[in-house]
Amino acid sequence: MPNYCTNASFIVPLNQEQTKFAFDVIDCVQDGRIDFNNKRKNVTAKSFKTDVYKIAKKLALSLDYYKPNNVCLDFKIDSHTNGVWISHDETINIENAAYFVHLILKYFKLNICVGIQASYTCDESRFDAFGGNAVFVTKKGLKWMSTDEWLQKQTDAFNKRLVA
Repeated sequence: MPNYCTNASFIVPLNQEQTKFAFDVIDCVQDGRIDFNNKRKNVTAKSFKTDVYKIAKKLALSLDYYKPNNVCLDFKIDSHTNGVWISHDETINIENAAYFVHLILKYFKLNICVGIQASYTCDESRFDAFGGNAVFVTKKGLKWMSTDEWLQKQTDAFNKRLVA
């Protein structure tokens, strides 16, 4: 059975305070003792700074399959001299990673952009298993581009010219 994966690795330029905040958000969202569906914060939730909790809650509730005690972001963050390095060992969830970056940029009102390039691969030759996408992330939002969509637009335009 073929193994499909998405690869990406990128840096989010943050200072030390912002980097600590980003790590605190990840720690909060992954703390299995917190249920972000509850309106009231439990003791564990109260141990996090209010702003950290708010951002973690937004991230957690944006996940397709959010369940307390089983938060799967499908990306990891590491410290880097220029901020935070986001990647994954096997396959990265670009949507989750991009939204996390957006939340951090928005919270700090950072007037910067982060470009994410991802590749889709497979350990077997398949005609539909390869491609990629790019995400342009700012404090204002996210813009996506898929290689599959781009190729389809080019093909449609080509075929339209042939008919004309």
